[in-house]
Amino acid sequence: MLRPLRAGERISFGCGGRASRFIVQPGWHVPEEKHCWTARSAALFAFNPLFKGDAFLHLEFFVLSERSWADTQLAIALNNRTIFDANYRSSTDRVAVRVGQILRAPTDINILTIYCEPRSPHDLTGSGDTRLLGIAVKNLWFEQ
Repeated sequence: MLRPLRAGERISFGCGGRASRFIVQPGWHVPEEKHCWTARSAALFAFNPLFKGDAFLHLEFFVLSERSWADTQLAIALNNRTIFDANYRSSTDRVAVRVGQILRAPTDINILTIYCEPRSPHDLTGSGDTRLLGIAVKNLWFEQ
């Protein structure tokens, strides 16, 4: 199934967004007030770029209020090549990464993987809620 994506076209993960069209592996849910429930540590997205050459991947996050999220590992891979791997700070609302020539042709499926260490409200605040939280992605887009 083709999932065409134009340069500059934003994929929104909020309510009413189009992210579900690109999600390959279910488990990450629509962000709710600055958090995102998850059943996995990684989210997989598939798309067909309708552009060629060098590009920047932009990810915009909902800023989290929990101080315990200040240092969590965030890794991003495109077509099985890591393009970002660093500690994520909850006060950071955007990451931009140059993807170079990693994008495949528009006729090929490209896979974007976002990985984080999920934590539960129990881990963060001591509450009784043990469901897992992932990083809440707000928007994703490529820029040339």
